[in-house]
Amino acid sequence: MEGGVAGPAPDLVGYTTDAPGITAGIPADRRRRAAVLAAALLGVAAFTGARAYSSGPAAPANNLAGSALSSEQPAPEDASTIVIDDADDACVVTTSPANDGYDVVAYFSLKPGAEGVVGSSAHAFVYQGYSYYFATAANRKLFAASPASYVPQWGGFCAYGVSSETWWLWDDVKQSGPKADPNVWLVRSGKLYLFMYEVPKRMFITGNVDARIKSGIAIWTGWVGAGSTNAFANTGCFWADPLCGRKGDECAAAKDTLN
Repeated sequence: MEGGVAGPAPDLVGYTTDAPGITAGIPADRRRRAAVLAAALLGVAAFTGARAYSSGPAAPANNLAGSALSSEQPAPEDASTIVIDDADDACVVTTSPANDGYDVVAYFSLKPGAEGVVGSSAHAFVYQGYSYYFATAANRKLFAASPASYVPQWGGFCAYGVSSETWWLWDDVKQSGPKADPNVWLVRSGKLYLFMYEVPKRMFITGNVDARIKSGIAIWTGWVGAGSTNAFANTGCFWADPLCGRKGDECAAAKDTLN
């Protein structure tokens, strides 16, 4: 990495270490309704009341839960008018580094299965009020020239959670997730996506990925406004667990399918 990278690379599939669901704080009745809808539309084998994702590696169908904005979603906000409350909005505070301090430029030169690269405050760059850390001065320079080319999509929250879990509201996202692990990542068509762990990543890339990405874009811009897609970054809602929140064999099976 000493020489930096030349820019976004071709599509790559990332590594995994994530864990259980992240529905804490989400009303139980909303979780149950969302679970029934997701199971019917995605063909996921089962959703448990306490987990956000499928209990197994069953592939979702092309019909996507969350392909349209929920009727519960508020109108898009102007990011310049959104006030971040450090006490309540723990996921998006500007006092911690974006992406848990991982170098967002480094992902574009990593090999499939590699862990993310931790950056350093010595190579920090402030973008949209958030500090991004980089492992080298060269990576910092690349980011400074074109930040939007490197920041994770949808604030660096779990891409499957944003695009397909219909119970999330913007206030929930700011406060509790959907969480991500910087070691579980995907670069597709020059865009970086992060995930909570291996199973949701598998679900995201199985089936009609383009439709799922379109859904995520619609939901995220519905929350923050079309002109503010990079105005918020995940700085406090992360997850890491070597067992992926599942039995080891299930997690390993999902990882083997992807790599």
